[in-house]
Order: sequence, then structure tokens, then C-alpha cells
Amino acid sequence: APDTAFLVKAIGPVVRAARRAAQDGDKGASDVAESLGEIIRTAAPGLVAGGFHTPNHRWVMVAALSQAMDLFPELDLMPTIDAYLNETIDINPDGEYTERSTGVYNAIVNRSLRIAADLLDRPELLEPVRQNLDLTYHLLHADGSIVTSISSRQDRGQTVVLVNMLDSYYDMARRDGNGLYAAI
Repeated sequence: APDTAFLVKAIGPVVRAARRAAQDGDKGASDVAESLGEIIRTAAPGLVAGGFHTPNHRWVMVAALSQAMDLFPELDLMPTIDAYLNETIDINPDGEYTERSTGVYNAIVNRSLRIAADLLDRPELLEPVRQNLDLTYHLLHADGSIVTSISSRQDRGQTVVLVNMLDSYYDMARRDGNGLYAAI
């Protein structure tokens, strides 16, 4: 289910854009929206039944289910989304998620929570993102790489330049008018 959720997260925006282009008469876009949309519609029940293995997968699942429900409102996905959200966000007071994956999974969690916040109209899901972005700033080296020695995942001890987090900094800079996020 988590691998499928990553796929849904990737193609959900494509389906949305293709639907818009199809409304303007683009037949190819209509075909894309229909074909990729069917993948999402078919995947949704598997996402509900599938479960996950790691904490970050929970938020990928929530984002994917939110996208599926946004694209196909007839799907009954809110009980699963609510169940996952009721488990609360796994972030400590310092702003670090359970896996402490500064080089990989923090970016995935932040992106997933931003998607869910928008599609579910739950702006409170952005607060952990802000907390994590604030912490991440303090973990940056002058060369743009991030401290990875605290990670409990495969990025531990790796040299990672933090390009995967730029979309969250940019998005939150725009939302909040935050100059520090914009500078980062």
C-alpha cells in the first residue's frame, strides 16, 4: 500500500491538470485523465486495506487518500484518513519526526502533510511542517548539506544537499510570508 500511495501522490496532480486541459477540449488530456484516474480509483480500496510499515508511510497514505478523495469524491476514504490522523503526528518538541531522517523522509512527511492540509482543509496539519522546517534550518551546514548523523534511516551519515526540502520551504514561505524560509 505505501508504494501505491507514492504512485497516487505522483499521478494525482497529473490527473487534475489533465482534467483541466480536457475541459479546454484537449482529447489527449482527457485520455490521460481517464487512464491515470482509473489507476487512482482502483488503488483507493487497496490503500484503505493495506496498512504501512514505517511512520512516514502513514502520512504518504493520508496524502494519497486525500488526493484520491479529491479526484473521486464518491470514494469513502474519510474513515481511514481520520483513523490515521487520530494517531497524531509523530513529531517531538524540537520539530523532528520519529525517523529523524533529515536527508530523505522529513521532506516526504512535510510534502504529504501539506497536500493533506490543503485537500482536507485542515491547516493545523501545517504546524508540524513549520516545526520541522525551523529545526532543519539549524541542522544545515554552510555548504547546503544537512546533518544526517541523527537519522534512523538509510540516509544516516550520508552527505545530502537539502534540495528535496526546497518545495516545502518555498510553499511555506509563500503561505506565511516567512522571509527566512524564502531565503533558505
